[in-house]
Amino acid sequence: MKADGATPETPAPSTAIAAAVRAEAAAMNRPRWRPGQRGRYEGWYVAFNDPAGERGWWLRYSLRAPSDGAEPVCQLWFMRTDRAATPRNRALRATLPISALRAGGVRADGDGPGAEGAELPNGPGADGAELPDGPGTGRGAGEPGQSDPPGFRLRIGGGDTAASGWLSLSGCAGRLADETGEVAWDLGFEPLLPPIAPTPEWGARFATCYLEPHPLLRITGTVREGSAEHTIAGLMGEQAHVFGVRHSRRWHWAEGKNIGGGAFVGVSSWLPAGLTVTSLFLARPGAEPLLRNRMPAMLRPRTAHDPAGWRFTAESGAARLVGAVTPRIEDLIGVTYHDPSGRPVYCYHSELADLRLELQRRAGSGWRTEEVVESPGGSAFEYGGSVPLGGVPLLLD
Repeated sequence: MKADGATPETPAPSTAIAAAVRAEAAAMNRPRWRPGQRGRYEGWYVAFNDPAGERGWWLRYSLRAPSDGAEPVCQLWFMRTDRAATPRNRALRATLPISALRAGGVRADGDGPGAEGAELPNGPGADGAELPDGPGTGRGAGEPGQSDPPGFRLRIGGGDTAASGWLSLSGCAGRLADETGEVAWDLGFEPLLPPIAPTPEWGARFATCYLEPHPLLRITGTVREGSAEHTIAGLMGEQAHVFGVRHSRRWHWAEGKNIGGGAFVGVSSWLPAGLTVTSLFLARPGAEPLLRNRMPAMLRPRTAHDPAGWRFTAESGAARLVGAVTPRIEDLIGVTYHDPSGRPVYCYHSELADLRLELQRRAGSGWRTEEVVESPGGSAFEYGGSVPLGGVPLLLD
């Protein structure tokens, strides 16, 4: 067993989260899909990495309601990179009928108590609903309902299903297996920053909305692959929620979790006519947070998009943020998403990318660098599009 722990730069333990912040995180995580709706997709994910750049994990809970009337499904995903392991990258995914998805104790197909309203309940009144027993070991988050903050619970599978997992405000757990063996995780969350909304929710009517109920988490617990178990002792991570009618045609996404107690979140996607929409968030201890998530400010940053990295420059008054996120190609995990229309979308993700941010201040006719923030091998990078990349295998097709 190896412990993957926090570095000296990890933030000090936070106090209990205010009830208002918990409520906001629960509201951001609330399922937007309703039973009977067609042409929708939705996903919740947890991502975290080793500050030394040795390992990264990416866990996903999702659903898809096809446009053509086919039965909706839910999915549980496990992806990881370990530079010392063989294989270096690993990905598993299980697909189950939508009846295996529960939120607040109500099955997503609409059966069961409280289903008449069609919307999956998460919030006051839903917290007492029963969830099936899960795979928690008690070393991380334990079972949902044990010391669990109220307001949000999601479950996929359970009982005798081949795959099962759950996600709540206090943690997540899951288990999957394929021909290479079984994986399982049991993790607890300590939120360190309040929720943020990198993109507006109305974007889901045209493509995708991306929310961060937990932009920075301290994560503890265990991850097991076969007989090898890793103790996660305070790694930095995040938990996000995406939903909409389709994925973006092309996008970049990045998240810096190991930048001296702060966090960086950035996302950029293509619009028709060659326009890009870019949202940036940067929080640092003792500094005013930077958040660009409203129109028309989201159209102003200059970006350079490439599978080999993402570069951007954003100005706000007398301040400018210049950034670069660069992965190693061998760390990219390629997976295939499917839009509700059935169209494949190819996503390439690394949890071990290099991040460099340069904060500048206007000085006369030019710019003066005030601070440089770097996180080598400790940040997330993602590139997505409608065309698969050559030279990067798709581990899940």
